[in-house]
Amino acid sequence: MVRPCLRPAPGVPRVIVVAAPAQPAAITPPFAPPTGLSIPYRTVSIRPARTGGTIRITLDERLRFDPGAEGMEATATADSSDVEAPPAIRPMLRALFAGSPGMRTRARIGPDGQVTSIVDGDASWQEVRRSQLAALATLDADPAASPDDRARAHTLFRRTFEVGAAERDLRLTDSLSALLAPPLPPLRPGEMRRFASSLTAATGPVAATGTVALLALDLRTLRYRIETHPDPAAGQAAAAALVAALSPTASAGERTRLEAEAAAARELEYGEVLEVTVERATGLLVHSLLIRRTIGPGGTETVVERNEITRLVDTVS
Repeated sequence: MVRPCLRPAPGVPRVIVVAAPAQPAAITPPFAPPTGLSIPYRTVSIRPARTGGTIRITLDERLRFDPGAEGMEATATADSSDVEAPPAIRPMLRALFAGSPGMRTRARIGPDGQVTSIVDGDASWQEVRRSQLAALATLDADPAASPDDRARAHTLFRRTFEVGAAERDLRLTDSLSALLAPPLPPLRPGEMRRFASSLTAATGPVAATGTVALLALDLRTLRYRIETHPDPAAGQAAAAALVAALSPTASAGERTRLEAEAAAARELEYGEVLEVTVERATGLLVHSLLIRRTIGPGGTETVVERNEITRLVDTVS
């Protein structure tokens, strides 16, 4: 049997087909949390104190998912807190966090793992309010607390709690959402996309834009990096609004300091880097590290907050 010749005829150009390497598929984290389990998390927030030194706040919470009448619900319950701070401000901060254990926030969660609405926000808000009223009473009775500290705490209390239902639920949402993975788009390993978010400031949400990248993955987890920069004008307006709210009850010296800080804030920009590790099987947060910096006119960067959240069990799947 004569086999056909596969060589091209004379004068016919040779065509060589090279198969392109297969591109990995874009990955979208699922949202499939187990129900009926209490999942422990620890949040450690570190920031510089205004008077020098460092403030370190540790909060232990449990996150639980349950079926609800309108879909999945999540409940965050505070278990314990601890405050380390310079002696001058330690009593005030410890008083403010002393009532946090037992406080609970419940929310409806959408299919993407994000909060859609707060459940019974008034009851949760009243729990927080009662805790802070008790803290103010403790602070007022503390002979070591200065008049400025007491006045500032009372003004902050009014500023925090004299809000409407929409603002109340927004603040409760921020608190619970910290224990959830942020909204993550489908990405290939090493791919980067634009990212938009918002921060809750004194005047309400402040828009932030930047990028999100899928840095690495293994059989159990996905690791992302999100870099954002809030809108400078909105951030400055939020700082000015907070100063305006505090100034009327502040002493002359305190008012001068607040106004100087507001003036300095106009020259700063903020930048945030958030590294997030998500469990592939459930879409739940395993670890996050947020670094917030100010960027001065000369490009000098200063870390103003380091917020780390760690799930205290290896897996829940």
